[in-house]
Amino acid sequence: MDWGIHLIDATRYILGEAAPKAVQAAGGIYYFKNKITTPDVLAAHFDFEKCPVIWQHRMYGAAEFAPEVSNGIFFYCEKETVFVTDDRWVVVPKDRGQPHKVNQAQADMGTAHIAAFLTAVRTRKQPEPLVTPADAHLSTSTVKLAMIAYETGSKVTWNAATVQIEGNAAAARLLKRDYRAPWKHPYQG
Repeated sequence: MDWGIHLIDATRYILGEAAPKAVQAAGGIYYFKNKITTPDVLAAHFDFEKCPVIWQHRMYGAAEFAPEVSNGIFFYCEKETVFVTDDRWVVVPKDRGQPHKVNQAQADMGTAHIAAFLTAVRTRKQPEPLVTPADAHLSTSTVKLAMIAYETGSKVTWNAATVQIEGNAAAARLLKRDYRAPWKHPYQG
């Protein structure tokens, strides 16, 4: 399952970040050759304003060494490490031998989404979005930039103000795809 967009969205939200300044990525399709189009192994480095974010995943191989942390986000800090996933966050002290503090999350976002939809149907009013279109754009473009960096094998520098890749024509071309005739892409640059 591809959790990339969801975990990048959560990471951006927790850090209070918008878009990365630059992205680099490496990986490949090794196990699922001719079966999928995205890498089954990928490592990406996002250069955000506050701190770097490193993404890595693999879709094959042995079971996880520590399955309890197979899907989530690690925040490595000076005094402790925090692991965040859907149902909990775990604080790991810097010093060895110290107990981990496990905090259970009691949120069920699936239920929250369904409740918001049903309320909108009943009241005929648009609900407040749980995620704004602007946030969705930032998270989606962050992941897309990583895929462009992977596909071009190059560092991608992003200008968030112009919403363009700078100094890399091959990467910039991948920001849009050609439409089938008779339709035309609204951006012809």
